[in-house]
Amino acid sequence: MALLRSGDYAAGVPLMRSLAEQGHAEAQQVIGYAYHEGKGVPQDYTEAMRWYRRSAEQGNADSQLNLGYMYMNGQGTAEDAAEAARWFLRAAEQGQTTAQVNLARMYAAGVGVPRDYAQAARWLRGAAEQGDADAQFVLGSMYFEGSGVPVDIAEALRWFLKSAQQGNAEGQCRSGEIYADTGTALRNDAEAVRWFTAAAAQDHARAQYRLGVLYAGGRGVTQDVAAAMGWWRKSAERGYVEAQAMLGSLYATGNGMPKDLAEGARWLRQAADQGHALALVRLGDMYHGGAGVPRDLQEAVRLFRRAADQGNAYGQIRMGLMLTRGEGVPRDHREALRWFRLAAEQDLADAYTHLGDAYHKGWGVQRDDGEAAGWYRKAAEQGNAAGQYALARMYAAGLGILRDDAQALKWMRAAADQDHVEAQYDLGNLYAQGRGVEKDDAEAVRLFRIAADKGLAAAQVELGLHYRYGRGVWESNAQAIAWFRRAADQGSADGQFNLANMHAGGLGLPVNHTEATRLYKLAADQGHDIAQFNLASAYFNGKGVAKDEQAAVTWWRKAATQGYAHAQYTLGFAYSKGLGVKRDDIQAYAWWELAAASFGAEEKTDRDKAIKERNAVAARMSPAQIQQARTLVANFKPVKAAP
Repeated sequence: MALLRSGDYAAGVPLMRSLAEQGHAEAQQVIGYAYHEGKGVPQDYTEAMRWYRRSAEQGNADSQLNLGYMYMNGQGTAEDAAEAARWFLRAAEQGQTTAQVNLARMYAAGVGVPRDYAQAARWLRGAAEQGDADAQFVLGSMYFEGSGVPVDIAEALRWFLKSAQQGNAEGQCRSGEIYADTGTALRNDAEAVRWFTAAAAQDHARAQYRLGVLYAGGRGVTQDVAAAMGWWRKSAERGYVEAQAMLGSLYATGNGMPKDLAEGARWLRQAADQGHALALVRLGDMYHGGAGVPRDLQEAVRLFRRAADQGNAYGQIRMGLMLTRGEGVPRDHREALRWFRLAAEQDLADAYTHLGDAYHKGWGVQRDDGEAAGWYRKAAEQGNAAGQYALARMYAAGLGILRDDAQALKWMRAAADQDHVEAQYDLGNLYAQGRGVEKDDAEAVRLFRIAADKGLAAAQVELGLHYRYGRGVWESNAQAIAWFRRAADQGSADGQFNLANMHAGGLGLPVNHTEATRLYKLAADQGHDIAQFNLASAYFNGKGVAKDEQAAVTWWRKAATQGYAHAQYTLGFAYSKGLGVKRDDIQAYAWWELAAASFGAEEKTDRDKAIKERNAVAARMSPAQIQQARTLVANFKPVKAAP
């Protein structure tokens, strides 16, 4: 035996064989093991089986255990779980703890024996009470899960601790988890740190991750983000998917550490490759935005779909959005609606908002503002800012529900309080107009400034206008110019138009018709009707651009076609005089008639001028010509340029 203990099987096996052949059960077990593992003799499962069986039939528990393994694994014999269980049982009845654990697992799984959790618990308890750490851990798991025994977290912890005290890393981790997660008197963050640390020292990846969580939150230990990152990195490097997803998200967002998009993408990809749903969504977001990886909408769709197919609601919403926008996949509103519905079934407020959008816009379903308002309300009542904002707009416009300025204000304020930038802007407009609330330009300016500082171009324009006219702030052309320029630099047509007005009027800077015309052109190309009118006037008068009456008519027509009354009036004048266009009394009559109808009540003088000009041209027209002009007017429908 001394030779065997020293590992010298080549010398020890011949000596043990003599004893084995004389019927010595322990020697037979040793010879069986030598053939099983190929120690001192060529590996031979059939010979191992023969010697194990001779020993086992004499009652040797270790041989009975090993014979069970060989039947279980099909070594030297056909695989036979029932026969394996029979031999494990014989060893277990002698108190062989490993056999007891194996038999318990077979009962729990219903392998080789009928599934019987009570029997599983019985055999585990036998091994556990003999001090077997694995059995103690599994028995703790059964009490934790209620498998074969009533759920009993305290009893589960007792067995986990017994296992942990013997150095079982999984038992240490589970002990830590009960101390960290339970909402009962068992909760003890310091003990959680103790046991997670013990398991983490054994390179237990889940324990390393959980220990990082405690360090990050300062639970049971002084808060230390660097230590948390260190443990998360150790866990991630061992392949623990939650740690990989955590590291990836932190690097991608720069939350608590320097932002590193490439490193974030690297860790998220590792987690995504393991199928981690949120990592798939976050990595998809990075491909969608080209953040840390080349922009690739098809890859974003592939990742979102993998998450969605797992039932992840955020992945389902992303799929709905990609299908709605036709990004990386053909636009399909019906399929988008299906994904939004699946996410809504998980009670996700964002999904309710997107369903509301679908019904409001008639995407993939018949338009129904009442249904839309219902979905927006569900989202709003869960505190979803986008849902609150959408519901406020429905109340403000009376879409699907009765118009109610007070309700509009209530929900708009709720969304604005959550930093919803469009809600802050719209709430500013309510205060500026005194709609549903007492008019308050100072409060309007405060809200416009918040939204403007976040980069919302419309708010920047409104803030500029309030500075321009001294509403709620001291009048300041310099401030107006600064805010108009910020909006214009974002491509805002309103920003370009108002900045052009400042250049054209010499307001806060020298008159510069060339720059004004350039800005009017930028806004006009986006369909800004008044910019189109002003650009036409610049061409007609040769201000900032070479005089060109035909170009002037082209731009007047663009503005007039959108329904801008002053452009309609001026276009009528051009046709009546033949300026930039062939003289045409029918067209002149039609445009003046349209202008008279388009001018608002506050523009009575302009309306009267249009009527006067129409009547003047009518005096030289035949009844047939007048009828032709009126037919043009009757068929006219203003066509607003797409924003």
